[in-house]
Amino acid sequence: MRTYSLSFDPYRSMHVGDQLLAFVKDNRYVVSWSRPYDGLYLLKSEYDFGTILNSFKSFFGINISFFLSEVSHNASGGILQQDVWNWFNQGYLPNFLPSSDK
Repeated sequence: MRTYSLSFDPYRSMHVGDQLLAFVKDNRYVVSWSRPYDGLYLLKSEYDFGTILNSFKSFFGINISFFLSEVSHNASGGILQQDVWNWFNQGYLPNFLPSSDK
């Protein structure tokens, strides 16, 4: 299972938030996902980088900037909620997913 980091500017792309959430949930290439904070999705997939990249290019098009990278579990760090780290390291979806409502 591969893990990818998908980031975008949620303030420049405010109109895509709910649409992106629906796209991630329905994306046949994404096995599970977490959204630790606005503008970042962590994605689990069996598919290669190019397949995932093309999938999200089809969503974002040419007018909305985004960044996708494959994440190494051995070279990742930061401050996230423990549920997110558990999902990240063990592959299960956390019980808590932050709401986009603020």
